[in-house]
Amino acid sequence: MRIDKSGNVGIGTTGPATLLDVRGSNSTGYISTFYNSYNGAGGKAVRIVNRENSANGVVLSLESGDIATADALVTVLGSGNVGIGTTGPNYKLDVKGDINASSYRSNGTDYAEWMRVGENESISAISAGDIVAVVGGKITKPENLCNSGISSNEIPAQGQPEVAGVDGSSRKTMPSLSKISAGTRLNAGQCQQGNGNLGTGTAALYMVVTDSAGVVGNEGCEAGKCMTVAFIGQVRTKVSGHVSEGDYILVNESSIGYAKPKDRVSFDEFKSRVVGIALESKNNEGISRISVAVGVK
Repeated sequence: MRIDKSGNVGIGTTGPATLLDVRGSNSTGYISTFYNSYNGAGGKAVRIVNRENSANGVVLSLESGDIATADALVTVLGSGNVGIGTTGPNYKLDVKGDINASSYRSNGTDYAEWMRVGENESISAISAGDIVAVVGGKITKPENLCNSGISSNEIPAQGQPEVAGVDGSSRKTMPSLSKISAGTRLNAGQCQQGNGNLGTGTAALYMVVTDSAGVVGNEGCEAGKCMTVAFIGQVRTKVSGHVSEGDYILVNESSIGYAKPKDRVSFDEFKSRVVGIALESKNNEGISRISVAVGVK
């Protein structure tokens, strides 16, 4: 054992680098063991305290390799975040690598993935519980879709088109097309929205934005341009009007769903408009979030 003039204690080294520096070379056992022989309730073995409790403070670091270039195995930060395979964990448990477990439990209620918001959509206009349309792999609010007037082929817009009565009288400019500039082309599947934007046609499917996912995939989606959308599970969904448990929840031309008894839903509605099944009743005409089973019909 060596104690230098600064007060550092070295065991197995003559040049201790810290207050207690223990080193050894043992191919058959451990160089250090902490053992509390007390066998009753409340026994304690090791306590490590770091006054620095910010995300920058390291409480514990387990590393492997040469002392100067060791690789991180486990890192515990002052914030309480624990990293396995990383020195900068961003979550309570942040694992860089594959995980094999016999079970997984979470207080979250659904499986979700990050999905990119459409270019003509404002991310701030979408919130948890909204029903969104998926078009071209991106999400948008249903009210921003083109639900009618979709072109069948590429056509040139001629300024502000006019309509007239059958006798040729009362000619008026069509207001919904008033922002099409002369020479603008609408490609197949596009239409001119009332707000002047070029929208894309019908949705591939409808999904629900979630804020209670137990598992979230597609973490690499660009920050600030993506939202978590539920693929399956119990999702708190915005619904208007009365709901009975077991009703289908459908989407219309807005991000707010509505309920319909199963025996009153047409086959076409079932194929293209059903979002999920209500798991609870709602006895008022207003809009509120209720639990809906999505991903199942």
